[in-house]
Amino acid sequence: MKKDKLDYILANRENAEKLTKVSRRDLLAAGAIPFIARLASPTALSLVAQLLSPSSALSAANNVTDAWIPFINVNLSGGASLCASFIALDQGKNLLDNYSRLGLGTTPSVETYMGVPMDKRSHFLKGLKTIVSGSAALKTKAVTFCTNTDADTGAIESLRPQFDLTPQIEVLGSVGKYFSSLNYNPASTSIRTFHTNAPLSKVAVSNISDVINSVVLTSKYADTKISDRQVASLLKTITQLSKNYLNQNQNLKDKSVRVDAALDSVNNFLGTAEGTTPAQLLDTSSNSTAMAVYSGGTVQDKAVSAVVCASLNGYSSASSIHLGGYDYHVPTRSISDNADYNAGLEVGRIIEVAHRLNKPVFIFLCTDGANLSADSEDNTSPWTGDTRSSTQVVFAYHPAGVKPIKSGDMQVGYYNNVAVPLAELNTLVGNRSDYVAAAVMANYLSLHDKLNLFGKAVPSTLDAAKIDEAVKISL
Repeated sequence: MKKDKLDYILANRENAEKLTKVSRRDLLAAGAIPFIARLASPTALSLVAQLLSPSSALSAANNVTDAWIPFINVNLSGGASLCASFIALDQGKNLLDNYSRLGLGTTPSVETYMGVPMDKRSHFLKGLKTIVSGSAALKTKAVTFCTNTDADTGAIESLRPQFDLTPQIEVLGSVGKYFSSLNYNPASTSIRTFHTNAPLSKVAVSNISDVINSVVLTSKYADTKISDRQVASLLKTITQLSKNYLNQNQNLKDKSVRVDAALDSVNNFLGTAEGTTPAQLLDTSSNSTAMAVYSGGTVQDKAVSAVVCASLNGYSSASSIHLGGYDYHVPTRSISDNADYNAGLEVGRIIEVAHRLNKPVFIFLCTDGANLSADSEDNTSPWTGDTRSSTQVVFAYHPAGVKPIKSGDMQVGYYNNVAVPLAELNTLVGNRSDYVAAAVMANYLSLHDKLNLFGKAVPSTLDAAKIDEAVKISL
């Protein structure tokens, strides 16, 4: 019976008279619109309202621009000790007296790279340099944040999921062409969607097949699996039903222009679905530029490259790459060094592929904690246990180059110059994870020269003076 209803709806999608006999109940019974089943109102008008929502993928199909720099979050799950790569400075932006408990030994080996002091021996730095070309590095700037978190985020709500800024990105008007947030997580067992701030929807994928299957709205991930062409046809049907509803109600006829606009978006979407398959849109295996960077060919390489390129092409409003194994509860330093190398490699790939595609990108590298090392004169001492002090980092690349606001001042907050250096709590980002996220957003907006929108994206957090303190980069 379900299939009969669906076949009838699809066969008569252009027949306004026959569609008058189709109710929303029929659509639901046919399994045709699970992606709007959460709507409370049963009227067709509510359906077109969903289509016209500023955050809907359909509404955005004709309005995607390059105005917003792609935002990609790289989450090192478990608590990576980034302070063993990015050298923490004191309040006066000077080196600490001793770094032995931060995994660098007594004295770091300093190299300024992408505007920040890094340790030359850092395996994260080696990963970056493995793939990032000199020309890309010159156009990239990093900013570090000296933060405190409970070990493995504890119960800090704003760190769950880790510093997720997707809702704020969408509030600013950066809406993906096909979906909201696309998240690579190798621990995912299937495509998952969840809603935090409706109509925001997110997709968690673990392999290239999941990425491809996630391309067209939430309906693609519901129990009823239908093709891209069917999805587009059903959207067109729903819009036509809405138009019928409006025309039958004299008081609503003046809204027909809005419905026509929605119908135009549907037609555009249908054309895309008919002319380009999801695999052609998202599978980067035939993209020579992407493959030159993601040459490993592993399951992770294929999925991550698809997620990154989807973000760079404006298909998603924001993307996240979740990398596990960064709790450093390992017997030898070599294991954590290898994990750091892989993290640097993943960040470097994003920068380099953006450079080769001539597209800007903003990367937020975050982690939920850190570790202290044994007291040692060199950088090979094992990690001994968790600590609340940690480092978060952003990288900004632009084809025109990114500039520091003040040379040599690329750190927000600081570490105390004591025997066991810890991030100072009494700073802008020292003990407020929401302020960390706000400071990241301020730097993102600075690249667009749109700090005036800060209050819209992150209200009730930083005042003008604190924003000025947080912003370190611009174009």
